[in-house]
Amino acid sequence: MPANGTLVLTLTVRVANPLPAGVTIVRNGVVITGNPLPDCTLASPPANCANIPVPRLSLTKTANSASVQVPGPIVYTVTVRNVGGVALANVGIADPIPTGISAFAWTCAGTGVACPAASGSGAITQTVPAFPIGAQLVYTINATVAANPPASIVNTATVTPTTIATCTPSNLPAPCTAGTPVTPLQGPVAVPVDSPLARLALLLLLAATGLWVLRRRDAALR
Repeated sequence: MPANGTLVLTLTVRVANPLPAGVTIVRNGVVITGNPLPDCTLASPPANCANIPVPRLSLTKTANSASVQVPGPIVYTVTVRNVGGVALANVGIADPIPTGISAFAWTCAGTGVACPAASGSGAITQTVPAFPIGAQLVYTINATVAANPPASIVNTATVTPTTIATCTPSNLPAPCTAGTPVTPLQGPVAVPVDSPLARLALLLLLAATGLWVLRRRDAALR
């Protein structure tokens, strides 16, 4: 290379997807042979460092109880956070009504980001136009378990960014999913008093009671 000349090297790299857990930024430094490597972790890294922030989303879903009496209320909480190093645009949030739920009303609270809608009823289908780094959305869902639900109700939420991102805590590529099962508990079944089954039960009870009284009387006479 001649004196005062310039050499431009273009490198094409592929970032792993998903990234290792906990990675929020990819750092790469270049030096001329014989010189020390740069410290790319500095708040103001040198010019021979290239720091690439990484998109990462966290999604969790919980229920206030693992079981619920049928029919009865259940409260779900869906939390979406941007835990990566990149602000994201047009992030989709979906939470359909699962089989076994008869009512589904929700509210939304945002930290560092505005909720697309503060409240609603029915399935959640929202898009966040701008999701800054560190921002969080919390959906609180008040649901009612139907009278004849399946043995287990699984409610699953999904978050879908428009760019490549990694999910936390699964460390899988987006879209991110999170669900929680709830077990419905059936109460005692009421039997109408004028039904044949109720009459039979009453007859058996009276017969058993009469037999017990007769045995007690016979024992007292001996």
